[in-house]
Amino acid sequence: GRTRRQTADVSIGMHWDKDEDLVDEQGLNIHPHTSTVTYLTSVGAPTLVLDKRCPVEYDAVPEVFGAIPQAWLSYPLARKHMSFDARLLHGAPHVLGPLRGSEERVTFLANIWLNYHPSGLQAFPAEELASFKTQANDIDFNLSSPQPTVHLLPNGHQCHISPSSSSSPLVAQAEVMNLALNFGGPSGAHWQVFVPGLPHDALLALPKGSSVQVEWRTTSVKSNAKGSTKKRTRTAGTGHLGSALHAALQAGPGMN
Repeated sequence: GRTRRQTADVSIGMHWDKDEDLVDEQGLNIHPHTSTVTYLTSVGAPTLVLDKRCPVEYDAVPEVFGAIPQAWLSYPLARKHMSFDARLLHGAPHVLGPLRGSEERVTFLANIWLNYHPSGLQAFPAEELASFKTQANDIDFNLSSPQPTVHLLPNGHQCHISPSSSSSPLVAQAEVMNLALNFGGPSGAHWQVFVPGLPHDALLALPKGSSVQVEWRTTSVKSNAKGSTKKRTRTAGTGHLGSALHAALQAGPGMN
């Protein structure tokens, strides 16, 4: 585990948790079983987790280019703990947090490895364990728990945020922002992930420390033989992973 500190205007780039030394030595991605984040302050960027897994070979990431059907956002709250499948792409883009740069976002990050010992790691010194203190923690979040869902529609300005126990929207309409995030890539190149349609201001208006699930949707209207119409909505992956050119072509116009 490690503690990470940064001001609110600094991002943690998108990445997959993995044995970094093994990537450098053999080009292979070996992941922990579970990734965890414990927030020690209540400020800064949310953790963004995307439903996109990378292949075993690091240079084979282009084989998994394509749609991202869903995502999760976890906003900081002191003593909040979150966990997720360590194979998922994640980071903390500062543009999704409040626009305050002087406060520190502090997190404790620990990856859980099962039946595998990552390269180049050493056990934490036993004599330092006495400096740790424990506190009661009643704020827990993991991706398998029911969460409010942000349904994003592709017309540029529509979304709604529904509680996990109800279909009634918390936010019926909101201005949205589109993210294009570069990360990783072999030989100095970059991969790029597009995350379109996020209602930034509406998300910040949720209670502090909120966690939400994000789904992208397209809406179609179908006419029947009697001339009546029926509105149908289906879920579609409009988040996208690719190279800069590949992702732009797949995402289409309107991306920022």
